Amino acid sequence: ALLTKPERLSGCAVLCTKCYTGGEDAEYDDGLKPLLAGVPCVSKPTTDVTRNPAFHRWFKEQLAAGVKTLVVAGCTTTSCVRVSSQAIRKIYPANSLRVVVDLSLCGARAENLLPNAEDDPNLLHVYGAEVCRGASPVDLAMLQMRRSGVEVVDAFDWP
Repeated sequence: ALLTKPERLSGCAVLCTKCYTGGEDAEYDDGLKPLLAGVPCVSKPTTDVTRNPAFHRWFKEQLAAGVKTLVVAGCTTTSCVRVSSQAIRKIYPANSLRVVVDLSLCGARAENLLPNAEDDPNLLHVYGAEVCRGASPVDLAMLQMRRSGVEVVDAFDWP
């Protein structure tokens, strides 16, 4: 939706990533191709975009150009979005940089939206029973990102 309104992205740097599960030669859905024409793209070798040196080259160019906010979005809030946003915040800890996750631009598997975290032994181990009770995996991902200094918002207020 945001890519179909280029006027809202005026003055914003956009970087696209390709998921590691499709390989570096993976193609985007045909509906996205015209929207992403000319947008730089890096492949994620894992769920963490910072593992690709091309991300750092691109991001350092953006910082040098005066970018103060990085908005992170993606297909899976509990995976790539969570891991990449926290890694970026850790590697680039400057208080002058905002790392923001825009939930309106993020997705999740339907089961990760259900308040069933207390049924997952891995989540129980990481967060404890009290935190998991009544929470969904997405709720826990949001909690983890916030605890790491990532801003998590329902919808970013684009300029």
